[in-house]
Amino acid sequence: MALTDTAARQAKPKDKAYTIPDSLGLSLYVAPTGVKSWHFRFTWLNKQARISLGVYPDVGLKEARQRRDEARESVAAGKDPRAVRKQERASLVKENDRTFRTIYEEWLAFRQGEGSRNKKGKLSPGTLKGIRIAMENDVLPSLGSSSIKAISRSDVIAIIRRIERRDAITSSVKTRQWMGQVFRYAIAIGALDADPTAEMHEVTEKTGAYKHRAFVDASELPAVMWAIRNARLSITARSALMLMIYTACRPGEARMAQWADFDLDQATWTIPADRMKMRRDHVVPLPAQAVDLVKGMRALSQDGVYVFPAPGAARNLSVRIMRQTPWPPPGCAGSNRPMVSATCSQPR
Repeated sequence: MALTDTAARQAKPKDKAYTIPDSLGLSLYVAPTGVKSWHFRFTWLNKQARISLGVYPDVGLKEARQRRDEARESVAAGKDPRAVRKQERASLVKENDRTFRTIYEEWLAFRQGEGSRNKKGKLSPGTLKGIRIAMENDVLPSLGSSSIKAISRSDVIAIIRRIERRDAITSSVKTRQWMGQVFRYAIAIGALDADPTAEMHEVTEKTGAYKHRAFVDASELPAVMWAIRNARLSITARSALMLMIYTACRPGEARMAQWADFDLDQATWTIPADRMKMRRDHVVPLPAQAVDLVKGMRALSQDGVYVFPAPGAARNLSVRIMRQTPWPPPGCAGSNRPMVSATCSQPR
């Protein structure tokens, strides 16, 4: 006769443990302490085996029968229910360990790694800084401890809307894109099935069209060079600015220029990939004026690493010092690259 919920509820403890059978191997085990638990007995490899299916009344009769049926299906499929449950628990623990923070940190380490697996290349220091600020300020406080699988589209959109309310539209777009990269990495390693940020660009704010800064026309270059030569600048700052004029390099490339980058006999300057925007070595041919300028810096650099060192220091020239110079003019691009590009693009 099958067990009823009333009988299970009214079962009293005895001096010795006993069981009340239900059906198809399920029974209610009653301990002398009064604790009641569900047991399922089955045959495995020609031996009697048993598995606990939970404690009564936390697990009621109906749910106990459902668990019994699942265990019977496992046995019928040639699987030990005990091993199946152990595997499920291990998967659950692993899933709980796969938080957004752990996946994010794993993705960040991957993107910082070298080798053929990282197809996109290493993140630049500026991009890395931006990612960390966005994650630490806006994402991790809300989602850091959440299982990666438990994060929904509404969780993501709530973060994006919060950033948008600060009128930080560019930050909201970049944060969504970086979160999407983390989710897609999770999909690639089997920790997630779908990207919650997919198609989210349809309902989030978009950045406006980028407006390029004005640049000095070629006809104004003599006046700019006169201003640089006559400004109250250190020789180091003035020389760095003139190298930018001669080579159309970026300010950061000039500031970070090292002696090891130059082959003055061949009149070339090879800027390493890790200092280039496109992450590949860039060879700059040097005109005679630039070669003489760099040679003139040798005595001032005091055998240091940098061609343009900061005053009295072994480090490179600072951004602050470069910003105090007359180049670029207010509101104009930070180098003469746009001017050179526009001039070279004109029909002859």
